[in-house]
Amino acid sequence: MHKDYLGKWWEVSVGHKARIDMTSLAGKTKASAGRLYNLSQVNEKRHFLELLHRLCEHIDEPPRRRGRPPLSQRVVMFAILFKIYSTVSSRRFMYDLESAFEKGYIDRVPHFNAVSHYLQKEEIKNILIDLVTLSGSSLAKLEQDFVIDSTVIRTPRLTKVYNRKLMRERTVHTCVSLHAITGARTKVIAGALTSPRYAHDTRFFCPLLSLASRRFKIERITADTSYRGSNNVEAAERIGAKVFIHPDRRTRTDGPDTSWRRHHRAYIDEREQFDEQYAKRLNVETVFLMLKSRFGREVRSKTLPAQLNETLAKAVCHNLCALIKAVYLMNVDPTFGRERSIHSETSRCRAEGEVHTGSAEVRQPESSVSAEAGRGSVVADERRGTAAVVRSKRATARRSGVLAHARCRPARGRRQPAAP
Repeated sequence: MHKDYLGKWWEVSVGHKARIDMTSLAGKTKASAGRLYNLSQVNEKRHFLELLHRLCEHIDEPPRRRGRPPLSQRVVMFAILFKIYSTVSSRRFMYDLESAFEKGYIDRVPHFNAVSHYLQKEEIKNILIDLVTLSGSSLAKLEQDFVIDSTVIRTPRLTKVYNRKLMRERTVHTCVSLHAITGARTKVIAGALTSPRYAHDTRFFCPLLSLASRRFKIERITADTSYRGSNNVEAAERIGAKVFIHPDRRTRTDGPDTSWRRHHRAYIDEREQFDEQYAKRLNVETVFLMLKSRFGREVRSKTLPAQLNETLAKAVCHNLCALIKAVYLMNVDPTFGRERSIHSETSRCRAEGEVHTGSAEVRQPESSVSAEAGRGSVVADERRGTAAVVRSKRATARRSGVLAHARCRPARGRRQPAAP
């Protein structure tokens, strides 16, 4: 089994064994901060595997059904996120995955095609969305100011677009959009969503706010002009956050008394305070630069679901790297707490429609389902699956004519009448 390197004492090795007391770093100088930053980068991969193993333990396995036993969802998510972190192809990544198996982080080594196959499934998108928020929850105590923005990630697919200025067609790469709400201090991604390139940014303000408010206390939030509107301002006011959205030049102060009108009047009256807070919006550009420079400016996947999932996986890996750096420099406890499982929370979010409806209200967790109800649902699923298999076999036999010959066959033990 692997050795636990996480806790109040971190064992690091840079030519020799040393131990660092993380409680004595409050008055660190520039030289000591630089030394700790070097140690965090030298030992990042070792701590990344430990944090990723702990993060995947929060994923619940789906109920077992008949048929071939599937791969463990924890093993699959560990392999996907570790592959994105390694920035190599699936075949070259197998040696790293075997090393993780030898250290005890996973109980089996999946095939390289299995990793790519599971990355194309749309079911893991909601799991990755929850993993983004959970991976940054350890830094929630350090963040009060948040920034919302989006960026594009290039894909290997090519398409033709018409350039009106040059009066001809051009061949360009298609892109997917990453919408994120990030912390201004630790550069953590508190919530992330993905979409095709031409989806408007203002549609993702409320869903991102709903994701981040589950584990982060949002006091101030900054966004650019594309997020302006009364709905976004009201959603932020419902969770007690103050909004700093730069208004458009065409915005007017007269008209009905809406949330956006009040926000615009506050922008005019408190311009210096607004400009000082709005300057923190540049931190989100730093986050996107860190993510692209570390994990690549493009994705490797060919299909759209795999491209969206790979983009979310980059955000999870970025949060784990930011957490490792914060442990060395900011005395952060690298634990994710006793959170509920990812699978159950994803099912609740899908049922209530929090992510897709744009609601920014913070809902309290519901009571867990009883064991009897859970067993009853599993039995019902097995019965439905068995009935579907029987119907499929009957339909296949009917098409091949087997049932027709069976009906004409005489019963066993009866004597056929003699021919005339």
